[in-house]
Amino acid sequence: MGLPLVVSNDLRMLLTLRVTGLHASDLEVLLDKCPDKLHSTRLSFGSALVFFPEVSPDAVTVALALDVDAVALSPNILSQPFAEPNGAMLSVAIASVFRTALDARLPNRPALVTTMMPIEVRVASFSAARGTDELRALFGPLGYSVVVEEPAAATVSATAGNIVRLEKQCSLYEVLSHLYVLGPVVDGRADDAVLDDQRAALVMHAEGVVRGHPAGDRILQAYSVRRPSETAAAFARLQTTDPLAGQTLPDATSLLDDARMDAIVLELREASAHSVIDLGCGDGKLLGRLVREKALTRIVGFDVSHRLLDGAASRMKLDRRAGKKSERLELLHGSLFYADSRMNGFDAAVLADVVQYVPQDRLADLEKNVFELARPTTVVALASGGRRGEVSEGDLSHGWSTNQFDAWAMGISDRRGYRVRLLSPGSSAQLTRMAVFSK
Repeated sequence: MGLPLVVSNDLRMLLTLRVTGLHASDLEVLLDKCPDKLHSTRLSFGSALVFFPEVSPDAVTVALALDVDAVALSPNILSQPFAEPNGAMLSVAIASVFRTALDARLPNRPALVTTMMPIEVRVASFSAARGTDELRALFGPLGYSVVVEEPAAATVSATAGNIVRLEKQCSLYEVLSHLYVLGPVVDGRADDAVLDDQRAALVMHAEGVVRGHPAGDRILQAYSVRRPSETAAAFARLQTTDPLAGQTLPDATSLLDDARMDAIVLELREASAHSVIDLGCGDGKLLGRLVREKALTRIVGFDVSHRLLDGAASRMKLDRRAGKKSERLELLHGSLFYADSRMNGFDAAVLADVVQYVPQDRLADLEKNVFELARPTTVVALASGGRRGEVSEGDLSHGWSTNQFDAWAMGISDRRGYRVRLLSPGSSAQLTRMAVFSK
């Protein structure tokens, strides 16, 4: 049934998410909100209200309304020309009231986080700095149907401006992540001060959005005004590790070359592994090598980026969106930073060019989820860096050195009860370090 859609004239921005069909009721579970209650959250610029105007077996709609307090934004109201709600405020609200879903975290039902469902998004008073074309340029490449409605179509009479309607078959996490990142870019508010506490998280989510996106550079640059070094680091990570953005590299190649893949496969053979999960599989280059190993009866690719998983599905000739998989190969969307039972039960796991790009404050999460909870018999971790002659001897990438990688590997061994061997495989032209963990 839900609560009636009645809001005050001060609520100038409204976001609604509507799910229909078999997964309608899952929306309440994913958002961790009771549909019979009005949820109010105080924010730095005002408040956010969450309520469910529609709840039925076949359709559920959740609404997020913003009430902006201009006085809270600045003691001097005359010096605050932007008291109207904007994309930056919407991002802060999403991060505050939908945190569980935005973090792709649902410990009791982890598989639900990545469930594909038909989602319709409506954002009222969502002004695009460059008009309708801007909305299509940003959301269209991500697979959304984009429609801009006139104000007369609004369901809340006090809401001014156009209504943007986005539709897509995907996970709720994906939609929220896209709104979180692109909202401030759409209306030119990515440098808004209200986002300062969110910038690290925004850049992390942006990396998953911009891979392969034709406007990817512009999206990241929009966040560079207040913290340019942080965004520059994000560019470096994307250009080094993302094969879909490989055209930005001089030789248009991935760090994971044939020699390194052969070294990984050799370790899996020696471990007599029959099942393996590639954690951070990207667009599936290593998966393409693993499927040639007849001894591997189960192969899973696991990545946080939907776009890269789509690239892997294309490479492997799988229809990921329809849930299809081969007898041996499956692709899963998920984050290494959160416990996920789907990572359990494998003989071996591979972390190829992953750990050196993990923020320092999230390494402990990765360690716990892989080495304590999933706990495969064998883990092969590999870190590759720049070409010799272009970096200092002993350097890998993203601020890691061979000594740091070795120290990380030895620490895992000590804390988690794994034996570890440290190797330097691959071509002599490039620095690589491999840690092989075994129980």
